[in-house]
Amino acid sequence: MAESVAHEALRKRGVVGWVGNLALRTDDPTERFVLDVAFSASRVGFEIDGFAYHGSTEQWHAGMARIQRLAELGWHVTRVEAA
Repeated sequence: MAESVAHEALRKRGVVGWVGNLALRTDDPTERFVLDVAFSASRVGFEIDGFAYHGSTEQWHAGMARIQRLAELGWHVTRVEAA
């Protein structure tokens, strides 16, 4: 998985303060998010988008809606294209 490669790269380079696959919940029990890479203290997250997961227009739009919702919750999320 693309996020596993990102996690390994962060570890190898000694980057600290991040959590991989951080599960976030809201007051709505049906709403759950998992950020590929998260710096919780600063509410910054990264989503690693690979074609296998975001390979259709519908999946891409769903991902964008997800990022918008996370922004409403105070997170700054950047999408990163997997190579």
